[in-house]
Amino acid sequence: MDASAAYPFHAGEQDMQFRAGAWQEVESLGRRMIKPAINAVQAALLRQLPMLLVTAHDGDGQAWASALVGPPGFVSVASDPSVLTISAARLLGDGMLELRRGQQVGCLGILFSSRRRVRVNGTLESVERGAGGLLQLRVRVQQAYNNCPKYIQKRTLESDPERLAALEGGGERWWRRLLPRAQASSAAPAARGTGALGPAQQALVAAADTFFIASSSGPPGGGSSTPAAGTLPAAQEAYGHDVSHRGGAPGFVQVEEGGRVLRWGDFEGNYMFMTLGNLLLNPACSLLFLDFRGGDALLLRGEAEVLHGDRQLPGAQRAVRFVVGEWMHLPAALPLREVGEADGRRHGPRYDNPTVRYKGSAVPLDYCKEFGKDCGQPAADYFCWHHGWAKAKDFGGPVSVSCPADHPDCAATVVLKGHKTCTPGQWPCNTFSHITCTGRRPLPGPYFSHPTVRVNHRNVKLDWCLNFGKDCGQPAADNFCKHKGWDKAVSFEGPEEVKCPASRPDCVATWVLGSQQPCRPVGYPCNTFKSIKCSKNQKPHGPRYDHPTVLYKGQRVPLDNCLTFGKDCGQPAADYFCQRHGWARAASFGGPVGQQCPADHPDCVATVVLKTKEPCTPARCCRPAFGHTPQLSAPELNFGALPLHRHQVGHQFCLQLKPHTTAASRQQCRCRLHARFFSFQL
Repeated sequence: MDASAAYPFHAGEQDMQFRAGAWQEVESLGRRMIKPAINAVQAALLRQLPMLLVTAHDGDGQAWASALVGPPGFVSVASDPSVLTISAARLLGDGMLELRRGQQVGCLGILFSSRRRVRVNGTLESVERGAGGLLQLRVRVQQAYNNCPKYIQKRTLESDPERLAALEGGGERWWRRLLPRAQASSAAPAARGTGALGPAQQALVAAADTFFIASSSGPPGGGSSTPAAGTLPAAQEAYGHDVSHRGGAPGFVQVEEGGRVLRWGDFEGNYMFMTLGNLLLNPACSLLFLDFRGGDALLLRGEAEVLHGDRQLPGAQRAVRFVVGEWMHLPAALPLREVGEADGRRHGPRYDNPTVRYKGSAVPLDYCKEFGKDCGQPAADYFCWHHGWAKAKDFGGPVSVSCPADHPDCAATVVLKGHKTCTPGQWPCNTFSHITCTGRRPLPGPYFSHPTVRVNHRNVKLDWCLNFGKDCGQPAADNFCKHKGWDKAVSFEGPEEVKCPASRPDCVATWVLGSQQPCRPVGYPCNTFKSIKCSKNQKPHGPRYDHPTVLYKGQRVPLDNCLTFGKDCGQPAADYFCQRHGWARAASFGGPVGQQCPADHPDCVATVVLKTKEPCTPARCCRPAFGHTPQLSAPELNFGALPLHRHQVGHQFCLQLKPHTTAASRQQCRCRLHARFFSFQL
């Protein structure tokens, strides 16, 4: 296949993009942004950096998020723009971590003072040590691209001579900090552990307004990264290691279960989902927390899970749950210090050229809260409130927005309240140059603009009625909020009629959530909601997962009815699924439901057992249950001398043929319909 024709994102990233309804838009964005070489603007930014975030490995080959530190100019691009050169650099955690020739590496450069960043992924071509153990590296670039400044806390970093002298003195290496206090030359030895974080480490995480996450998709075409049915073949460069940034107000990372679990919200971004896409294929990842004042570094390794239905954190589209496996705490390890006060310590993030999502595109936010009134501060406050903050600290504008000459009736801006568009021919359209938010607001519940329901891998607008033609408005809005894991709807706007295009008059315009029916505007009007605002969840249950699935080899496969193969079916399996999604247990569930393979693919993977990640195929045969199946014995089944293995699945008594069973004997038993869940309520 021509490399230029290959899709720029792998199967996990495509899965996330499809869920967000941004597949086609992000494809063109990725082809424009992601290049196998560093351009002049990116090279100029890299030359200003005092620190470059990277992925390094320990003695067991496990990847960790770390950093290379050096004077500005230690990262550069020579005559070949596909090669990144790093000179005279110190590796955070040197001695315990290392960079090896031939390994894949993810790099992230952030200039905090201007809130600009660039990501570079590639392969280490050479690794050498110079005087004083300083590293000389060459990285062959596979991907280089910019990211927007969203959620980056503005701060100024400079070299700390005292810390640098302590690190250089006597050629001390990082591993000495991990020895017992009596053996270490340092007065502040590092700590290392497995499982739950200690009090000092929990305090560092709770106070952080920034952290970095290193993830990997795994090798192209291997393991779980095999493209799913319906996904596009990805370019080889789409696979590999990656380092990304996460930021918010102090406390945006929540410490749970006594320091064993961290949870943070995932907010609206560029919709490429490179980190979350990696986590879908490979949950193993590493986090790096830096105390820019005290110089401490906290490195964590563990597994992360994307919680698609979790919107409990203010402004979050979803959440990520990280289970700590092992950690290293390196005191005063960062030879940089923060000068002045970070923006994030006083207030929330700054949104440059703020936008609103409208019909799959990011459109500039209108300068007015409502059409032609409440402009400036009220509109900025409403925008911040919509993103989980109390109000706007400051803003810039108005800035006039016009349409191109060949498209004079474009949507120049969008009024956030009501989601109305402004066209310059009808009204002067203005936007903000920036908005800076401040103060976390209490969480009343999320706001859903033009709410949709996921049906057959598509987002379909929610119908105005709970059941076809009745229970409209409040009942339908309440049911939608409960479906999302919230208590009820506190407000909503509508109805708004939905029509089909002239070329498809019988399309599915809306989806009736209560009766699970499509509405087609043929002889019957189909209406939807303009918005729904849910209240804080007061009930002990979470969202409902219809037809729950498991990611297996890059594709979504129905969840098996059993926790382990042939046992612990029903409630134990549902409880385990809920726990993997961050909930205590399953409140209710439906099933088992028969699952068959198509006639042309009889050996397909029908279901996947979640705990062991084993596939269930039609090679296992069964017959209907006989009353209290546990009391049955093999002779009572009257299957003759067939070599069978007996196990119970749901309300069926299944017989697994041993490998040496002949084809003739296989015909004497009927293959079971693989039991899977239909739905259950957490």
